[in-house]
Amino acid sequence: MAGSRRRRQLKKQREQAAAARQCTNAADAIRVNFVERLPQELLAKIHGHFTLLDRLAFAAVCKMAGHPLTKSDTATPWLVFPGETEEKATFFSLAECRAVSARTSDLGTRGHVVLGSSSGWLATADDQAGIHIVDPFTGEHAALPDIKTVPFIRSSSSSKNWVVFHMDTAPFLKYRYGGAGRPPTNKSVVMPVSRSLTANQMRQWFYRKVVLSASPRRNNYAAMLILDQEFGVPAFATSEDTEWKVAASLDGIEDAIHHDGRFYSVSYAGTIEAWERDGVTGDADSCFCWLITSR
Repeated sequence: MAGSRRRRQLKKQREQAAAARQCTNAADAIRVNFVERLPQELLAKIHGHFTLLDRLAFAAVCKMAGHPLTKSDTATPWLVFPGETEEKATFFSLAECRAVSARTSDLGTRGHVVLGSSSGWLATADDQAGIHIVDPFTGEHAALPDIKTVPFIRSSSSSKNWVVFHMDTAPFLKYRYGGAGRPPTNKSVVMPVSRSLTANQMRQWFYRKVVLSASPRRNNYAAMLILDQEFGVPAFATSEDTEWKVAASLDGIEDAIHHDGRFYSVSYAGTIEAWERDGVTGDADSCFCWLITSR
């Protein structure tokens, strides 16, 4: 009897050990995230077939797998609205006519002002007037060059430790009018004056818009910063630059787009210009222009 009881105990122990091994193997299988094994091209194709909600979930899975989604074939744009708190944003799908709330990434979106967008990436400005690009779903981000690298902008700290930015008219005029220092005789041209702005004024007023290259990436992008109408000059930067490159603009840039490797802009006088980077100096020059309409 004792021998039979012993054999039954050993058999039960072996069965329990086998069951435990099966559970461990199953848990290990669950922990293996297949997403991290997929090439980015396939991830982008899968992502392009999802609805808005599915894309949000899929982007989160890619992030947890350490395999960020860096390419999107989204044809219909989404609208981004502030959420009830800084930790959330509301995304509205024009194609599906519905909205969803999602947590924003800590860096690049939270408390930032949106200045532009391209292919799912946002250009934002933080509370110190720093400009960034960010993927709001994955949190991937990059800082654009310091605004103080613009030759006519300098900064100082106030008594309350606020950063104040100073616009110097003399160097600005040389950059805007190509070294001439003064515009041609035109009574309609309003000459800017030297002034000081807070960081919030910089991002709410001084930065008119940031235009990003098609399909930007954290380490591969081009950006065009358009300043307020009173200043009007464009500034350019790429992922390889440490400073903004300011270009001359006689009439001031009103708006711009990026297409096929170039920035195309329209001035306040109706002039259309195409901008491309000089391969030697890194400066951006207008390569052709013509008058569409005049005022």
